[in-house]
Amino acid sequence: YVKRIAELKAKAYTKALPKNAYEHAPKSGAVVDYGTFDHIIVGAGAAGCVIANRLTEDSSRRALLLEAGEHGTDLTDIPAMRNYLTDSNYNWGYMSVPQTTACLGLKEQRCSLHRGKGIGGSTIINGLFYVRGNDRDYNNWYSQGNVGWSYKDVLPYFKKSENYLEGDPRYHGKEGYLNVETWEEISVQTQAFYDAHKLLGMKELDFNGESQLGYGKPEFNIKHGKRQST
Repeated sequence: YVKRIAELKAKAYTKALPKNAYEHAPKSGAVVDYGTFDHIIVGAGAAGCVIANRLTEDSSRRALLLEAGEHGTDLTDIPAMRNYLTDSNYNWGYMSVPQTTACLGLKEQRCSLHRGKGIGGSTIINGLFYVRGNDRDYNNWYSQGNVGWSYKDVLPYFKKSENYLEGDPRYHGKEGYLNVETWEEISVQTQAFYDAHKLLGMKELDFNGESQLGYGKPEFNIKHGKRQST
């Protein structure tokens, strides 16, 4: 493991991310017959994998899930490797167009837009944070005519998808596929940050609970110390 981790780090320092998707262009005009399918899903990212899984719960249905990238490895499972995975073949290497009010300290004023290329999509390279949108955002969408998108409407689905044993059952589920954990250890710096917020009168809270205005332990998509991608 030590050797493989060192190799991944070394490659990340010298990796040139692709500037286009030409490497995925067909090498010939030959047609490959993979069979007949009821559903074809393009992209095995966070949504694509879930859709494929749900569709194939009906054993009579056949689904084809197409993905340009590869499966993750035991290295992508290590949470602390996330900073190196963005400089690997698991990142599409997208760049923003030149900006006028952002990316000002970067070359050509363009920012990197990390998007995962592999089974699980960006869930194999992201920072693993599990943070829901603010309830006011959902309620605002509902007020604009989007029936079914109020926070009380979507909360049951958050709970259904989640497995978080420590959470308040009013806001968290315990039987879903999506495992959620918090860090047990808190650094000296983080504790000082918490203490400062407490002195300011802010409350310690669960960011995916009743309120998001305060401070507290972040929640992660980790299971038994490993990244949990889609």
